[in-house]
Amino acid sequence: MRYNLHDLWQKSLKMQFNFWAQSSRNAADALKLLEKSGLFPGAGAAAGEAEAAEEFWNYLAKDHPKPAFGIDKVKIGSKNTDVTETPLKENPFATLKHFRRDCKRNDPKVLIVPPTSGHYATMMRDTVKGLLPAHEVYVLDWENARDVPQKHGEFGLAEYIDEVRAALEEIGGDVHIIGFSQSTVPVLAATALNAQDKNKQDKNKTAPVSMTLMGGPVDTDAAQSPVTEYARQKPLDWFEKNVIMRVPDGYKGAGRKVYPGFLQLAGLMSLDAEKHGKNRDRLIAALRSKDTQKSGRIKEFYDEYLAVSDLPAKFYLDTIRDVFQTAALARGKMTHRGVRIDPAAVTDTALFTVSGKKDEIVPPAQTEAAQKLCKNIPDALRKNLVHDKAGHYDLGSGKIWKNDILPELTAFIRDAAKARGLTHDAPPKPSARRSKTPKRGGA
Repeated sequence: MRYNLHDLWQKSLKMQFNFWAQSSRNAADALKLLEKSGLFPGAGAAAGEAEAAEEFWNYLAKDHPKPAFGIDKVKIGSKNTDVTETPLKENPFATLKHFRRDCKRNDPKVLIVPPTSGHYATMMRDTVKGLLPAHEVYVLDWENARDVPQKHGEFGLAEYIDEVRAALEEIGGDVHIIGFSQSTVPVLAATALNAQDKNKQDKNKTAPVSMTLMGGPVDTDAAQSPVTEYARQKPLDWFEKNVIMRVPDGYKGAGRKVYPGFLQLAGLMSLDAEKHGKNRDRLIAALRSKDTQKSGRIKEFYDEYLAVSDLPAKFYLDTIRDVFQTAALARGKMTHRGVRIDPAAVTDTALFTVSGKKDEIVPPAQTEAAQKLCKNIPDALRKNLVHDKAGHYDLGSGKIWKNDILPELTAFIRDAAKARGLTHDAPPKPSARRSKTPKRGGA
């Protein structure tokens, strides 16, 4: 399906959903009148079903634009502290953002590099929220390729690595870097290149204090996955001919070649179709029972999940070839601007690898491979965590992230800083929850 045909199909679907929503609304109103008239005493329950159907169809019909991070406050200890999302450096394909806290704390600087894999950087909102109380947080916010005019040229894996290195340099020294999913490979590559420059006495680049790689395909030879199998079934030119499309008129990036976000979304959803089917049923049940809290949680997740971003064609094809088909970094064959990337050059950046046993996209062995590649990091600066119950997105969001992974990451970052000779404030203690005083019954 070509891009413009997909747009027409989407508009057609939206019209159908709106029609069904209005039909459900009409049915609900008619059923309420029947109950009120006494002609159909049981019509109220049926009206409730129709109202639930109306809300469901309305939800399917809505657009899903780029979400906002929406983080304007964070609780540090017992105090609610203002947060300002501040652009530090804007480039056509990415904006480096600083989430400034209105407080005086000496906390480690952390750069989060979200993946460019069909979703926006806001998919890591929970990661940002979790880190903010005890860290100075920066995020590389990638642009939707369909909104980048053609005059800005191509954007491939080399340019991605350049953006990561430029962000590290913009923030300054003593930075901790976090890569998630697809971004782990360019994060490791950028860290290795900075270490190689440092070995050449290049004073303009600094090695991160620590590097955390979460659920990433560092070595796709280490274990099989549906994504790896898909990428290796066909030659690279098949992907270029069949999934690369030009952005149609009506968008800023009209004419640019992209891998459309809607194709990536379809692929991701097919990997866990059973889970998404259950979530659909849960949403319908919550709407029927008017459980707004439960339906709100499901809608909040899908508002983010269904908001998709197109990938630059060159970046997508570079990733298919170098990450999934040839595992070039792990095999020692990845180069950047003519320089071979050598993870063994990393010696004084602490390494934390985080994986989930139930990860449906990246098996733990693919991420753990970074430990072997970075063979010259001292054991005291290494840590590997495999969470028994975590799926892919649990690593950076939800209860598993908040309760199990975040405390480990916070401690690791401060231990790495201490090993580098840096001192920081202790992480703030969460404010104690007030217990409710039980009501006394009357005599």
